[in-house]
Amino acid sequence: MEIELKTVDKLDYVLVKNLYLPEELLLIKTEIKQLQQHVDNHNPLSAVHNGESLRKGKGIFIQDVTGGPRGLNSSVIHRLSRKIFSEFFYRDIRNHGYMFGVFEDLDDDYTIVSYYGNEDYYKPHTDSAIFTAVTFITLDEFEGGELEFPQFNEVIKPVENTMVIFPSAVRHQVNPVKYDKEGFCRASIANFIDYKIQVKYMKR
Repeated sequence: MEIELKTVDKLDYVLVKNLYLPEELLLIKTEIKQLQQHVDNHNPLSAVHNGESLRKGKGIFIQDVTGGPRGLNSSVIHRLSRKIFSEFFYRDIRNHGYMFGVFEDLDDDYTIVSYYGNEDYYKPHTDSAIFTAVTFITLDEFEGGELEFPQFNEVIKPVENTMVIFPSAVRHQVNPVKYDKEGFCRASIANFIDYKIQVKYMKR
């Protein structure tokens, strides 16, 4: 695992390359392919602007197929992504700019697996969390599908097994995918990282 601290203009973000070991990545891709059979039944609403959906593609929240928080350990994706909450992980990024100073205090997340095929995209939007961590997964060869921060003219190629961590309030988009077959070719895992509000703010 290789962590790179990035700053573009006023945007601080983190690249984590080779996040998962080869055997871990294989298990994750197996689960992603298994989840495809449920995606039509659990496909969540996307961000909306003026009544228009900003996403063309599919997605599924891990919590929806595990029956809620109590069943999360049945998901390989959930279990393996717990490394983002380890001291080994955050010790290198907590001093990266102002926002990342709170990273080690965050203790909760909600996870979505997104699927993209030919001409699928996600227009500029923000997320409802403190940080968003997007991990790229390749299901087949494709072009496009970059993660872009349009306000900063920063474009990140979707290299498999690379995670991008950034403040959720920063507008971001998935550029259109180019794929000459039917089906999904690009997948991503997005962890929306936050506080357990009921614990942080109800305890006095």
